[in-house]
Amino acid sequence: MVFPVFWMVSTAFKPDDQINSLTPTWFLRQPDAAPLQRRAPTRPFFWTDVKNSVIVVLVTVAIAMTLAFLAAVALAKYRFHRARKLFIVLMIGIQMLAGRRPDHPALVRRARPLPPGRQAQRRDSSPT
Repeated sequence: MVFPVFWMVSTAFKPDDQINSLTPTWFLRQPDAAPLQRRAPTRPFFWTDVKNSVIVVLVTVAIAMTLAFLAAVALAKYRFHRARKLFIVLMIGIQMLAGRRPDHPALVRRARPLPPGRQAQRRDSSPT
């Protein structure tokens, strides 16, 4: 999970010939900020893209914090009598598995191949 971040940061400090090279340069001996300073601010719409990214991040964080606060208040006021342990286990389990949904339609579609008759129907019904 660290490698994509490392690659993004190291590529930002590489000159164009090293970025487009067929042999990757894993570690830079002398990182130079000049390529980054030449490329980024002079690109068209660079500052507009930065502004849009900041707006999206701030709105997303504000919505997430608001929903998390409301959920925390609701959980703090609710009294658990008999099912306290089960509820805690379920909450931890849901948080751990929230990103991995095996029943997501895109994953189910890729996991199970269609029967031969259905594949032929799909091919025939596609617009040409």
